[in-house]
Amino acid sequence: MDQSLEQWRPVAGYEGLYEVSDQGRVRSLTRIVSGKRFQGRLLNPYAGGRKGYLQVWLASPNRKKFYLHYLVARAFHGERPLGNDCRHLNDNHLDNRAVNLAWGTRSENMQDAVLNGKIKTGLESVIWKQRTRNAMGRFT
Repeated sequence: MDQSLEQWRPVAGYEGLYEVSDQGRVRSLTRIVSGKRFQGRLLNPYAGGRKGYLQVWLASPNRKKFYLHYLVARAFHGERPLGNDCRHLNDNHLDNRAVNLAWGTRSENMQDAVLNGKIKTGLESVIWKQRTRNAMGRFT
């Protein structure tokens, strides 16, 4: 990744405190709080929750946990339209680059999963389910 070409934008609601990049990274900005200087740095996201989406904690004005993909999408694709989710176009939840994210409906998100082979459909799915049931039946 060529860091000189990386674009940084303020995190909505945390302007002057945090920025998010089009490469899916978050950094705090150098600031002075109550006379004490805090050096800006890259934040280390962690995989949290059931599905392992990357998350970060942002502090000031209040401490809150955010999904990294939502921060990137909001900064580079605008506010989330009503009824839309943030889609990972390649279905890799660890790839939070702006080019891999888009707002879309749940239906569009499911279509992505089918196209990317993450969800089996049709006859292939029926055969897989039958094999799974048969295998499960042998062990019960």
